[in-house]
Amino acid sequence: MCIRDRYMGYPNIPIETRPLYHPTSQLKQGSIRLWVEIFPESDSKKCREILDIQPKPKQDYELRCVVWECQEVPIMDIEETVDIYVSGTLSDGQKQKTDVHYRSQTGVGSFNWRFVFPIQLPLKPHTISFQIWDKDIASKNDYIGEVTFQFEEEARLAFNNDVSVKIAVSYTHLR
Repeated sequence: MCIRDRYMGYPNIPIETRPLYHPTSQLKQGSIRLWVEIFPESDSKKCREILDIQPKPKQDYELRCVVWECQEVPIMDIEETVDIYVSGTLSDGQKQKTDVHYRSQTGVGSFNWRFVFPIQLPLKPHTISFQIWDKDIASKNDYIGEVTFQFEEEARLAFNNDVSVKIAVSYTHLR
């Protein structure tokens, strides 16, 4: 009978903890926890199959974000308007931007714009930043504000269970 079978359900499985050393150092480089078992080959067929503990290989996913609208965007131009666009930047450096909502006099911009970022999971860190800008023709665009979302838990859920995960985020105030 294998150790797994003998000790299943018992709180005190005979696990060894041993220090790890590198030949060039006297300092402990970590530790390993394990159990060791020796038994006749005839008994080995009674054991369950060896578990595959290889990490799951990276998989291709898409991160999809929809920008519906912006509200309360400050007026930035001398004509008392703002030309709003939104840029999205993923933690791995991928960047996309919406079209421009020209000449908003109320600080509201309507987009219905979808960002689609190809990603590989697992990915670290799991963040996406959205920035609101005022588009200018004759000078540099004006930065208005930014918000960053972490989606580590949702990415882990999607990767570990091979499922799609929806993240519901409504209006968020920029910093």
